[in-house]
Amino acid sequence: MPKDSAAGKKLDPSRPAWLKVRTADASLFIPIKKIGDGEREALALALELKADVVLIDDKDAAAELQRHSILTIPTFAILERAAARNLIDLPKTVDAMRRTSFRLPPEEVVEAMLKRDRQRKESEPRDQNPEV
Repeated sequence: MPKDSAAGKKLDPSRPAWLKVRTADASLFIPIKKIGDGEREALALALELKADVVLIDDKDAAAELQRHSILTIPTFAILERAAARNLIDLPKTVDAMRRTSFRLPPEEVVEAMLKRDRQRKESEPRDQNPEV
């Protein structure tokens, strides 16, 4: 069974109590395609935990997971769903991510997502009694 990661606790000691950081023995999983160490560990952990779905953006890692019948969801798909439920402001979130080392999808993919977000907002009914 995977163990709580001491490294994970050091990375973010203020994480919520419900969030568990775990490590897996990545040496037990040998992918067909070349993938990064982090993706390899995520795959190994998904297999150990018998995960139904994994949040992952690397296409080769996603292909490996699909080979093992594990669904994958890209980060931006989650963000777009959260924006559709008004849980996040998508343009602000994308801008914040652009200021980090996070690898975003190709710009045309990001722009298409932002366009869908704008269209969704324009089609939402306006509040009939705005606060004065």
